[in-house]
Amino acid sequence: MADGATVAMLEANAAAHLAAVEGMTVARGALEARLAEYIRRFSLGVDPAKGLIFNSGEMQSALRVESERGVTLTRDTSGDLEWYDQRGRGYDAVGNSPSQYLQVPQFMKSVRAHLLKTEKTGRFVSFVPVDVSTYTAEQIGAIKAAVKELPEADQARIFFVGDHT
Repeated sequence: MADGATVAMLEANAAAHLAAVEGMTVARGALEARLAEYIRRFSLGVDPAKGLIFNSGEMQSALRVESERGVTLTRDTSGDLEWYDQRGRGYDAVGNSPSQYLQVPQFMKSVRAHLLKTEKTGRFVSFVPVDVSTYTAEQIGAIKAAVKELPEADQARIFFVGDHT
């Protein structure tokens, strides 16, 4: 981790470069804030359960959850779930996969498995976001119909993001 002086020097150099090359004027502190937000967003897609490999689909799903639900997420570093929000509620998402590979029965098996995961508190995961952004309208309808067949308590913990229907 860089110390404050190093960060300030890097920021000053980056600001000078942007001014010289791009013609941009950047206020002091602005680059550090932008970088911190970029790192936070990037970390939403870095999965500890998969060897810290970046998954852009997970990051995009997280950003959809933030945008559509009005929460701020942080990555669960244990790898048990995907993210926690600012209130400590756990999220474990499904979906956002290529539509040509979707098989609703297997997808719903995954949804049910996600509903059984537990948070660090020992309680069941608070929410299972279903990212349907990559699916066709017909596929989204089939998923929604299958979710409606789950017990009401489970349905209350599931929500959809990326729904373009």
